[in-house]
Amino acid sequence: MKDSKVDVPRAPSNSVGLIALVSLLPLEEISVCTWLLKDIGWAAAFWPLAFPAATVSTLVEAVAFCRDKEPLWPVRIHRLALMGWLTGNTAWMLSELLLEPRPADEIGLRFPWSAGPIIRNDEETYEMGQICARCILGIVLMFESAVYVLQFAPKLTSLPRLSEDERDQVYHGLFILPWILKDFLWTLEFMIPAIFCAIVTVALLLDYYRRSRETNQVSMLFWVMGNLAWMGAELYDRDRTMSPRRLALMFLGAGLLIACKNLLDELQKIGLDRAGRLTEREGLLSEKSQVDMVSYSLAMPLAM
Repeated sequence: MKDSKVDVPRAPSNSVGLIALVSLLPLEEISVCTWLLKDIGWAAAFWPLAFPAATVSTLVEAVAFCRDKEPLWPVRIHRLALMGWLTGNTAWMLSELLLEPRPADEIGLRFPWSAGPIIRNDEETYEMGQICARCILGIVLMFESAVYVLQFAPKLTSLPRLSEDERDQVYHGLFILPWILKDFLWTLEFMIPAIFCAIVTVALLLDYYRRSRETNQVSMLFWVMGNLAWMGAELYDRDRTMSPRRLALMFLGAGLLIACKNLLDELQKIGLDRAGRLTEREGLLSEKSQVDMVSYSLAMPLAM
């Protein structure tokens, strides 16, 4: 007589559990938190925070691009542009924190944990890093600009016309254009045009908030204001006083607090949603077991 085989349900593998976890994460809120952490570490010349935050931020955008199978190709291109911007921004940050010479009168850049570049004062290599960052930002800017021009001017191409909802979704990613241009101009130390681009970004974010009332836009507004104060500290004040850079860190810190609250709220929603689904599933299983018990009790007299 052959032994009967009993099917034992297998526990989900670690890879399956990781994929399920990633599929639930609020990546947009995580992205904003990592952007702010990166800029706080950078503005404070604190590389143990800036470098990991920049790496995690780029990875989060890559995961979002792979996870969210967005049918709208302009939105997919927007995701790629964000990764390109982060790459150029990180190259700029690395050259500045590692190699940028710091004059003695730049007291705004002096912190207890940082009194100079991490590696050495190397003007030539620093400028090469700046050129690399400008090239990346310029390529991303031209590519992203062409995409939006083609999409919002369909008469110029044979591309299908977007619906109103789709155009609104694409419009919500438009802020990245003036933002990348602002960074590009900042690397060239063109302060007035860079400030204008930042103001355009603020106007777009305010309009997004008016349309959606998402508090995530508020944290991004503080992020832009922090960058404005930071740019003033570098290009106008030349870091000869401590106040402008500290003001920038205050704006960025306020944005981070709001972004963290948004992230916690989203995680709480995900937890409540999962708890509700588990409760519903347990209820269905309980009903099924009761039906099975009734069927068994009815079948027993017949078997006897």
